[in-house]
Amino acid sequence: MACARESRYVSNRESQCEKSVLVRTRLSFVGYAVGSCSQANMSGTFRDLKSWQKAFDLALDVYRVTRCFPREEMYGLTSQLRRAAVSVLSNIAEGKGRASDKDLLRFLGNAKGSLFELETQLALAERLSYLAKTEAQRLQDEITETGKLLNGLMRAFDQAPHSMSVA
Repeated sequence: MACARESRYVSNRESQCEKSVLVRTRLSFVGYAVGSCSQANMSGTFRDLKSWQKAFDLALDVYRVTRCFPREEMYGLTSQLRRAAVSVLSNIAEGKGRASDKDLLRFLGNAKGSLFELETQLALAERLSYLAKTEAQRLQDEITETGKLLNGLMRAFDQAPHSMSVA
C-alpha cells in the first residue's frame, strides 16, 4: 500500500514539475514610503513592507522550484533552500514586531544573511543541474531585488534620528 501511495506522489510531483505556467498568489498590499523611519512613526503591519512582500513571493518560488529536485535532496539542499527562504521573510516580520529600531535592524540583518545563504544554495543547485540556467537567473534577480529593498529599509532605520535617547 505504501508503494502505491509513493508512486502516486511521484507521478503527481512529476506532473507539477512539467507545468510551464507559474501560478502565483500575489498579495496586494499598499506599501508606504519610508520617510522618518522611527518604529514609533511606522504604522501598519509587516505585511505592508515591500521587502516582506517580495521575500514572500521569493519563498513561494523557492518552494515551487524545489518540488522538482531529486528525492534524495529532500532532507539536504531542498530543505536548506526552503528554510533560508522562509527565514528571510520571518526575520523581516519578527523585526517589524520588535519595540526598538535597534532590534528591527538586527532582524533585518539576519534576513539579509539568510538571503546570502539562499543565493549560495541556489548557485549550488544550478551547478548540480537541479535548476535550469534561466530559472536560476530569474531567482537570482528576485534575490537581488529583495536585497535592495532590505538594504534600503536598513539604511532608512539606521539613519533615522534616535528620538528616544536620554540626555
